[in-house]
Amino acid sequence: MLLINIASNDFKVKNISLSDLVDVLNFINEDSDNLLSIGYDKKINLEFIKEKYMESLVDPLEFFCGIYKEDEMLGILKGRLENKGVLEVWFLTYILKKSFRRLGLGSYILKLVEDYLKFQYNVLKYYAIVSIDNEKSIKFWIKNGYIIERTSEYFKLNDKPVNILMKGVK
Repeated sequence: MLLINIASNDFKVKNISLSDLVDVLNFINEDSDNLLSIGYDKKINLEFIKEKYMESLVDPLEFFCGIYKEDEMLGILKGRLENKGVLEVWFLTYILKKSFRRLGLGSYILKLVEDYLKFQYNVLKYYAIVSIDNEKSIKFWIKNGYIIERTSEYFKLNDKPVNILMKGVK
């Protein structure tokens, strides 16, 4: 797993551990928007989360992080680092609790993560994968400097194509 350990003001973004998986499961299942953002329309189980965690754990280029204020989990962030001539990061999941959305915290935390990845790993490009029907998420990424690079029929969420948004050097 790629090391992520960010602390700023009251917020922390850090790799989750095995003991955090029940919190991740409860976080995702508490809101139908959270489920839709990972491509599901019904609650997931602990085995699903464990599988995703183990995939990240054994891959040195993947990260699976919790976003915390004090000891409360406010969100999750999952992604992957890739080297395609320049280092790039693919954000596969980025979810904040509903009560913390639309306050500027999502943008603030995203900027912290982008800056950390640029400084620690020299990342120059960032990608986000978003279902084509998730208008709120698409607006969020565009507001943060991402552009829709393409729509992919290959990757799907809820059996729908995804938009691939990009920020950084072309």
